[in-house]
Amino acid sequence: MIEIYSKYDHTFVNLIAMQYFNHGTKVMISLAAKDLFKAYYHLEPSESQTLGAFIAIPWSFRILYGLISDNVPLFGSRRKSYLQICAVLQFVCMIGLAVIELKSEMIAVWLLFMFSITMAFSDVIVDSLMVIQARKDPRLGAGELNAFMATMLAIGGLFGSIIAGVLTEKYDPRYCFVLSSIIGLSIVYSSIKLDKKIEEEGNDAQ
Repeated sequence: MIEIYSKYDHTFVNLIAMQYFNHGTKVMISLAAKDLFKAYYHLEPSESQTLGAFIAIPWSFRILYGLISDNVPLFGSRRKSYLQICAVLQFVCMIGLAVIELKSEMIAVWLLFMFSITMAFSDVIVDSLMVIQARKDPRLGAGELNAFMATMLAIGGLFGSIIAGVLTEKYDPRYCFVLSSIIGLSIVYSSIKLDKKIEEEGNDAQ
């Protein structure tokens, strides 16, 4: 972990650490959504599975998100601005699920659908940043960064599973959405702090 920080820009390492932790916590949202459909909307398991499949559709279009970020600069940026927008949308969707009394399950489904888009889009962007940074060390870079990514993903998954289990069993699934919204804000901060040189390296590599 310390070696990664010494070799790569710390703003980049902080961003991928938070983003892959965030991706690991998707399991928390998945479990909270299932509990929401069951406890609040009284849906049958088959209905919940159908809605869950619909919510996961955005992950099928990852190649499209890569094409958009590579070819359509937004506010002079191909990565930072998209990451910030995705993180803000994550915050908005999760807060909406947490604090608004949603009388229709379809509103909740569309908020979760939008959340999936933000997660899939940001995953593509951070992956591209990792590929570019790995070129700094052709021999070990890809392996080191992938190991770091997998570690943060596993930590996020473990955290999300435990927290979701406790909150959905003893409290309210909406607390899971609150936590995810806070993580979204941390991604906003991390992407804002990302060194401009990292962004320029990414643009030069196009």
